[in-house]
Amino acid sequence: MKKFILSLMALSMFVAVGCSEESATDYNAAPAEEQNNLFGRSSVWNGVIGIEDNGLYKVTADEAALMADLETNLKREGHDTKLQTLEIVKKESANTPGDFGYMLVGADKVRTSIGVWLVRSNNQFTIDTGFTNSTSCTGCAMGCNLSYMTIDGKKLAYCNENGCDYDCTKSETSVF
Repeated sequence: MKKFILSLMALSMFVAVGCSEESATDYNAAPAEEQNNLFGRSSVWNGVIGIEDNGLYKVTADEAALMADLETNLKREGHDTKLQTLEIVKKESANTPGDFGYMLVGADKVRTSIGVWLVRSNNQFTIDTGFTNSTSCTGCAMGCNLSYMTIDGKKLAYCNENGCDYDCTKSETSVF
C-alpha cells in the first residue's frame, strides 16, 4: 500500500510540475543552421550507440557527435551548457519494480542531464525508435535526475527531484 501511495504521489507531482513546465520543441522550429547540423550528424543515431561488455555499458558511437547533438537540443530548450559525461545507464521503473529501461544520458555535472531511450538487443544498444525525443532535467546540483515510470505499459521519463524542493524543470526535444 505504501508503494502504491508513493507511486501515486510521484505521478501527481509529475503531472502538476513536469507537465506544466514541459516544453516540447518541434524539429522544424530550429533555425536552418541547426537543422543542417542535425541532418549532418543524424547518421550517428541510426547505428549502434553502445555495447554491453562483461556487464559494463560502453558508448561505441562517436561520443563527440552524440554530445554535440544533445547540447544542441539543450540549447534549443534554453539551456546553454557543456556536457561533461555521456553514459549508458540501466534504470528501474519507479512504480513497476523489475521493469528496466536503458538510456543514453549526458550530464554537465552541475545541474543538467539529458537522456535518450535505447533498446538493448544482442548486447548492443540502439536508439529506441518508439521514443524520438530527448528528455532533459535542469535544476539543483544534488537532484533533478532522469527517472521513469511505467504507465499503461509505456515508459514515461520524469525528473526525480531528490530533495530539490520543486526546483526541477523537464523539457523534451526531438532528437531527429
